[in-house]
Amino acid sequence: MAISFDNQDINTIMLTRKYLKKKILYPETKFRHHVQERAHVLDCVKRTVENGESNSLLLLGPRGSGKTTLINSVLTELSSTKNFQDNALIVNLHGLVHTDDRLALKDATRQMQLEHASEGKVFNTFAENLTFLLDCLKVKSRFSHRQIFLYPGDTSESETPISAVEDRLELFKELLTLPEDENVNETEQANKDCNIDPKFRAIWNKQIVNLADNPTVQNVLKMMHKHDGIERKFRNFLAVVISSLGNNHKELEVDDFVKASKMFSPNTKVLMLEVLSVLEMCLIIAMKHETEIYDGEPLNFEKVLSRFLKFASRTSAMESVQRPVIMKAFEHIKVNILKLYLLYLYIFESLPDNIFLLTEFRVDNTNRASFTN
Repeated sequence: MAISFDNQDINTIMLTRKYLKKKILYPETKFRHHVQERAHVLDCVKRTVENGESNSLLLLGPRGSGKTTLINSVLTELSSTKNFQDNALIVNLHGLVHTDDRLALKDATRQMQLEHASEGKVFNTFAENLTFLLDCLKVKSRFSHRQIFLYPGDTSESETPISAVEDRLELFKELLTLPEDENVNETEQANKDCNIDPKFRAIWNKQIVNLADNPTVQNVLKMMHKHDGIERKFRNFLAVVISSLGNNHKELEVDDFVKASKMFSPNTKVLMLEVLSVLEMCLIIAMKHETEIYDGEPLNFEKVLSRFLKFASRTSAMESVQRPVIMKAFEHIKVNILKLYLLYLYIFESLPDNIFLLTEFRVDNTNRASFTN
């Protein structure tokens, strides 16, 4: 790369690493995409505070789609207004902690500071207790049910719709670039005394742009997004890359991203084998031996059975297995590895046009299962 960091002060490098790690890992309130859904939530919460409505919102979406970030961004925006500060009280409940109504109401009472108001009172049902707490806060009785669905990677509501991979590339540059302001904390209030030299910021940001344009880095980001599109894992991946910076490694390189991606990429061979039983693993070993001896010739059940029996006869600790059981295990191997192999091709490679014509099972010298017609 044309840019050199050899003459940079190690304190500047470590300060950059510290700032970027906090920028990547700290909980964010900035919400991207889902513009219409966010506006809906913002309006509903705002009317709840300003008009005293008792609105209900059910936020649905898969893990990593941005449900918590959406709520936090709305509350952060509203909390800056005086009306919200004077008339709103936020109660935080967690489904894994507050596992029943009693625990939820107890913690809600504590957060609303109504322990003295409910002390000594006996409630027969959950509804009576909740009604009492709401009456203490003088909340109106109007109630409505709404559901909002969040889909990961949905950019249809944005002003300039882009693909999910392009969006991930933009996030890559956003998280790794240093702000142009002299004091980085005027953008991110993490370190009040974190000042980075403007010349170094320009060099660093140019390097990040070059990395984002590198085909190898783009392929790494594309493959990771295909495997798992959750932003949280992508941030963890970038944190691992940033952590490699140090006294002997002052700049980010393409190899840093390639090495870090291996920690977050699945081992397809392990995925193929972890669903197999001990007998099926022995048959896999027998198939491997057979292909090594006969130079990759196609296999059938009789060849595999013969090799397996020779393998089993060499050890007295192995119990005898009946032929129908071995046949069933052989069929199970073909079914499971075919499914996993097709999934592997779909995710990581291009799917061949004649994939459904492949009928005969074989194992090649690279230890990867394959099929021949």
